[in-house]
Amino acid sequence: MPALCALHPELRSAGTCTRCGAFACAECSRHDEEHDFYCATCFGQLDPFGVLRRPYTVFGSAKVAWALARPSFPVLAPLLAVLTGLLWGLHELVATLALGKMSATCLQAALDTPFQVFTGTVIVLLLSANARGKPLSTVAAFRQMRRRFWNVFFAKWRANFVVGLHLVLLVIPGVLKALSYSVVFPLAATNSFDDPLDESQRLTRGRRGSVLGSYAILFLVVGVVTRLEGGLGRLMVGGGMPFAKLIVGIGAIAISALVVVAWPPYALAMMYGLRYEKAEAERSLAPPIIDALKVA
Repeated sequence: MPALCALHPELRSAGTCTRCGAFACAECSRHDEEHDFYCATCFGQLDPFGVLRRPYTVFGSAKVAWALARPSFPVLAPLLAVLTGLLWGLHELVATLALGKMSATCLQAALDTPFQVFTGTVIVLLLSANARGKPLSTVAAFRQMRRRFWNVFFAKWRANFVVGLHLVLLVIPGVLKALSYSVVFPLAATNSFDDPLDESQRLTRGRRGSVLGSYAILFLVVGVVTRLEGGLGRLMVGGGMPFAKLIVGIGAIAISALVVVAWPPYALAMMYGLRYEKAEAERSLAPPIIDALKVA
């Protein structure tokens, strides 16, 4: 006698819930980003913020990112401060080398990327744990980051390389490729799939217009904040304020660090929304399969 679903006894079980041990069919079973199998009841309890079952929208994902990040502010605020200090130190180091503009830019990018991967991976791990209702300690997040750092680093490097290659050939294909790789980082950081680039393309297929809207808003906000910081800096320097240039330089780096800290939560929320949409679309095609699983 085959195992039957606890909620639909006329259907065969597709697996056993990781949390409660109940049998669940394909219709009422769910998987998290770590591919653990759950019944619908337990899966709902693992989603205290309701983010795993919310479709992607530009502003909706911003709300989700805020809800996930808020419990981790005691960790994110010091992380932002430390990252600002490190990036400022790196910029000062590059400036002392008196390199050409192109060489300095390449060296700066090479030095910045490991810190961005390090910070972003820790943030994604903390917030994905919040989303599942299983908060991580800071120490546990750093331990997991050490195991996943190189996977995330190479996934980011591969995505940047492919996007750069498309941009060299033609600008529009490069932009489209960049949009299709928008959730590579959270996919790699949560270790969700063997190839985060392919999965990111699958999730963003048909939704690149909305993803472009997210980027447009991000660039607009960063642009406005940068202009305000630049205007304030000119007033400070023109007014002869002590250490004005130093304060302005640190302020510019702080904006860059804020983007590094703010983007991973949004990308994670985007990943959850896009994944939910795809799962619902696939589930809508499931009735014929479920009929085939009915117990005679």
